[in-house]
Amino acid sequence: MTNVLVIKAHPLNSQQSRTLTVLEAFLETYRQQHATANIEINDLYQSQFPEIDADVLGAWPDLRAGNTPEQLPTHQRDKITVFNTAVQQFIAADKVIIANPLWNMSIPTKLKSWIDAINVAGKTFKYNADGSATPLAPGKKIVHIQATGGKYAGQDFGTQYIQMMLKFLGATSITKIGVEGMDHFPDQALSVGIIMPFMQNIMILIFPAEKRGMAMGLTGIVIALAPALGPTLSGWIVDQFSWRDLFGIMVPITIAVILLTMVGMRKLIVLTHPRIDILSIIESSVGFGALLYALATISGGHWFIIGVTLLIGIIGIVLFVRRQLAMDDPMLNVFQSPMFTLTTVLSSLSNMALLGMQLLVPLYLQSVFQIPALTAGLVMIPGALMMAIVNPIAGMIFDRSGIEKMSLVGFTIFTLATIPFVIMTPTWSLITVTLLYAIWMAGISLIVMQLGTAGINALPSELVAHGNGVNTMARQIGASIGTALLITISTLGSQMSHATTTTVASSLFGYRLAFLALVILSLLGLIGTFWLRKASRTTATVTA
Repeated sequence: MTNVLVIKAHPLNSQQSRTLTVLEAFLETYRQQHATANIEINDLYQSQFPEIDADVLGAWPDLRAGNTPEQLPTHQRDKITVFNTAVQQFIAADKVIIANPLWNMSIPTKLKSWIDAINVAGKTFKYNADGSATPLAPGKKIVHIQATGGKYAGQDFGTQYIQMMLKFLGATSITKIGVEGMDHFPDQALSVGIIMPFMQNIMILIFPAEKRGMAMGLTGIVIALAPALGPTLSGWIVDQFSWRDLFGIMVPITIAVILLTMVGMRKLIVLTHPRIDILSIIESSVGFGALLYALATISGGHWFIIGVTLLIGIIGIVLFVRRQLAMDDPMLNVFQSPMFTLTTVLSSLSNMALLGMQLLVPLYLQSVFQIPALTAGLVMIPGALMMAIVNPIAGMIFDRSGIEKMSLVGFTIFTLATIPFVIMTPTWSLITVTLLYAIWMAGISLIVMQLGTAGINALPSELVAHGNGVNTMARQIGASIGTALLITISTLGSQMSHATTTTVASSLFGYRLAFLALVILSLLGLIGTFWLRKASRTTATVTA
């Protein structure tokens, strides 16, 4: 008889989650084909699976001293019992099925807690005299079901972490089932894609050029602060209340925004009814989409598929550019301005660095420093607050002094602040990491919004909307490509070192390579700032 352990790491049900819909279909088919199999389901959210906390850490010395779990205080005994049960279930299982969503490029904290619980020296692995590890639960077959967004092809940090940890324990076969599409409310990304450039267009139209720096600085607080605070706040809400409250909170806020829009918004834009070029949309979507997919799947090693996809991406982008240049009223007309072109490139680099750092730091802290997700989120809060403080200050400086000196200072600060992350070790104090991240955020805050504003100011008023749309698109594409590259670099680095080092050490090597790539990225931006003065003095005739 085959023992099958199912780990449900999702707070929703199959009516709300594509991941769990696939899991139910998989289990139904499996039961039909293996009628004698013993299937045991561990729902981590229903059982409120505990984390390794002070109670658990305090109980381990007593257990090592020979005490039994029954001799522990109730609050410790209950958690140790859950952990021991999880270990016994894992050891007894011939096959393990894991189903989870992909959240912020990583896995839910409950699943991380389960993985921590089953990694027990002397039970599921043992250390050798040379410091290497030998698995004690070998031969298991793993099926990993996860929503992928149809994008990451198993190269996200969550998938790589699960595979690495289970191979560490001796899993011989890991099959990944990627669920296409987002796992919950996929239309939100579309709404944000519409609102972001629209909001910036309105801000630019409201304020004259000499006051746009301050206005965009205030806008930058919202754009950059929300992603930094969101994971920490949402984690606290889920821990203290219910996952449903995350969505319930948004209902009155959304209603208030709609009412304020109806009352406070007025017509600012002169409608011109431009023709939408469908072919340009198709060419750009295919080109940039294929390019991103190729970069995101490099670590998978399927070089023929990667090469073909990369070629399709390049052809799509070339066709898009050619068509735009041949049109009477192309969006790419804005690139006749050297200042707009240079600032768009630099703002894309800064956005790549911002999103990349916000992605890497919490995952790095969880994987290498071995701290909970909530603690990693708290480390990032001072950096978010620093951005909230510096953004309006950067706007005032821009309005008075321009972009040249400020961009030089900004790129210098965040280049120097990135270097320590390349040499960082788990022995470093979290206070030090927090300070370095806050300094880094101060540097990036000087430029991330103001570079785009400088480029928009270089355009005539009739091209402002085009310029803002192109700049927003370039920053989003740059951020997507940048995060895909950083994930690939980190994954390849971990794979390169995994054969000869421990799990934490291999993760550390991969993250160091990713941070080194960020240093190179920031140096490219720093070099580019030296052309800003020349670009600002160059006059170019830009026609609508």
